[in-house]
Amino acid sequence: MRVVLLHEAVPEGAPPDAADLLVQVQAVEEALRRRGNHVQRLLFSADLGRTRDRLLALQPDCVFNLVESVLGEERLQLLAPALLESLGLPFTGSPYRAFLGAAHKPCSKRCLRDAGLPTPAWWDPDDASTWQADLGTRAIVKSAWDHGSVGLDAASVIDVPAPNARFLASLSALSHFAEAFVEGREFNVSLLGGRATPQVLPPAEVVFQDWPASLPRIVDYGAKWNPDSVAYARTLRRFDFPTADAALLATLRRLSIAAWNLFGLRGYGRVDFRVDAHGQAWILEVNLNPCLAPDAGFAAALQRAGVAYEDAIVGILHDTAGDQAGASRTVPASGG
Repeated sequence: MRVVLLHEAVPEGAPPDAADLLVQVQAVEEALRRRGNHVQRLLFSADLGRTRDRLLALQPDCVFNLVESVLGEERLQLLAPALLESLGLPFTGSPYRAFLGAAHKPCSKRCLRDAGLPTPAWWDPDDASTWQADLGTRAIVKSAWDHGSVGLDAASVIDVPAPNARFLASLSALSHFAEAFVEGREFNVSLLGGRATPQVLPPAEVVFQDWPASLPRIVDYGAKWNPDSVAYARTLRRFDFPTADAALLATLRRLSIAAWNLFGLRGYGRVDFRVDAHGQAWILEVNLNPCLAPDAGFAAALQRAGVAYEDAIVGILHDTAGDQAGASRTVPASGG
């Protein structure tokens, strides 16, 4: 099968969150080649005409879409599915309409709320209907577009100010929003498509081990990308839970499938949660294209479910291109 591996250019000296894309590209390419596919890399250019012409010349059977940003802006990543759909080319991952609903975090929260799914209250500087929402006593200020904890650190968790014009203007200038900070446990639930209902991989909890009392319990940029930071060494991932958590884990699975269906995800995805002291699960984000690096959380969930990384990558391809993708993946009947 002829597969084009589409991704943006990564400049020399890029920060670790951006440089990690090349790790994903290498791992996906090797997995596809081992299954007999002919793989060619193609850089996605902001010159859409140039990218279109290259795609039309290559005439791939399927495009493995790993575009995470364009010109360094995550908000422009939806240009890739938009272009691929306009050309009628099969491609992996979620369709353009899913990006329209889920890529912008405040927009996705509105969709979740309107669908009756639990998400923390928020202030969006561009949506006056949220300005009087009760955020409680603490809030976390987040980028409306960026993922990978870009821009997050301890200073992102603040005491809730009055939603005055000056504060809201500062959020708008930074393309940020403020969300009620949920004190409690944090979970990530990865999903793998290919069936009428996606396979929910084993939920993972982020454990804040020996955490300094002076720091908020968040997975900030350092926890994800800086091996020299205190947070990096003390944020651990676990998949083993006591029997008392069975009902909570079932709720996380149910909400993850509901979010998948709400936004129309395809291929793979991840839903991030916080769980408060009363056991209430809150959806923080719906990630359309979680990291596929072999050392990332999605791969860890695959391993826990007994799904080989190579099988999952080919399965993601198969979810788009059908029988053209070759052998289907092997998935345990238990579904994690």
